[in-house]
Amino acid sequence: MIRYSPHHEFPLSTVTSVGLHALVIGLLVIGGIVIAKLNWGDVTPPPSDAVAMEEAGGGGGNPDGVGNGPGDGVVGGPDSPDAPLPDPNERLDVRPDASRDRLKDVRKEALNLPEFKDEEGQRLIEQGGKEVDKILRLSPEVRKKLNEGLVAGKGKGGPGTGGGEGSGHGTGTGGKVGPGTGTGEERAKRTMRWHILWNTRDGRDYIQQLMAFGAILAMPDDKSPDGFLVIRDLAQTPARPKAEDIAQIHRIYWVGDEPQSVRTLFAALGLPAPSFYAVFFSADFEEKLLQLERDYRGKKENEIVETRFGVRRVQGTYEPYVLSQR
Repeated sequence: MIRYSPHHEFPLSTVTSVGLHALVIGLLVIGGIVIAKLNWGDVTPPPSDAVAMEEAGGGGGNPDGVGNGPGDGVVGGPDSPDAPLPDPNERLDVRPDASRDRLKDVRKEALNLPEFKDEEGQRLIEQGGKEVDKILRLSPEVRKKLNEGLVAGKGKGGPGTGGGEGSGHGTGTGGKVGPGTGTGEERAKRTMRWHILWNTRDGRDYIQQLMAFGAILAMPDDKSPDGFLVIRDLAQTPARPKAEDIAQIHRIYWVGDEPQSVRTLFAALGLPAPSFYAVFFSADFEEKLLQLERDYRGKKENEIVETRFGVRRVQGTYEPYVLSQR
């Protein structure tokens, strides 16, 4: 038989032990709460940024996802239309020299340039969208060379140039300039008026869409005789750019200069990222955009300040469509 002390050593030791354990556990809980609150007060959300060429379901998510998150966007079939995404090129503060105030000054300066002296050109500069800012961010020399390319070269006979028929210039017919419909001046204004929101998962997906529209890429290069390297075969990785005079391409162009977009695209091409790039679209693509623009509300070109296009998958390929117009 076990006998306990009449002085209550057993119950006292039990109560003391339980009390000490409860106290220690309580102190640990309180300490954890205090430390967590102190740490939470100092933690700020990780910086986020718009991504141009990773706009749909990237980061190991569902390959059919859309949205600029890590693959957790809306999922649709391979031929279902894609919802337009926020355009990362609308961020105007991506470079120190591209602040909003500076862009306002650039627009004011552009109003004095000869090529924008007509009423339509003035309205585009004053009221146009983000494509105007991207083009005006280019140096005057680059802008001039790009616009020279909108006028086609020497023809194969007759008073016209560019291989077309009639008295015009380009591969079209009639008294117009360029490979499609319109004068060089009209086509230059399209580059400022047309805004394309690409819906892509990553750099390779963007390249596939460009290839579907017969695109050619050009990147600035100080060592090239004409200041540019041109990529005509976008399917090849790594790409093999060659020195070429972009004024001889004779296609309408689109400029990309958002840093993360540039890095993503050129990483997919296996090349170092330049400061910006130009995309030259096929004449068929230009004609398609022009027809979509005219059919949208029945307006003439000189009545439109901006037309925004989206790109969607249809039956295994891609097609543009009008998102909005003003």
